Amino acid sequence: MRHSPNLPDSEVRLQNDREWIARGIKALRKRLGLTQSEMAQRAGISERSVRRYENKEVDPGGVNFMMILRLRPDAETLRAFGIKA
Repeated sequence: MRHSPNLPDSEVRLQNDREWIARGIKALRKRLGLTQSEMAQRAGISERSVRRYENKEVDPGGVNFMMILRLRPDAETLRAFGIKA
């Protein structure tokens, strides 16, 4: 990802975190063999939310993030998001 040299460090960190979370959500969805719609339905969140998370538009809130993790709460998934299993 390219960053504008004029961005403050906090904004660069936010973009990096958002990219990392987006990649993790998409990787989990693909590993489960789900479409965005199927992931949303199983997690109990909107399809629009899944799409926005994967497109790095917004970060999931704590509740939505936990609902996504519950789809496959194994050690590999937790490590992908930096959670020690």
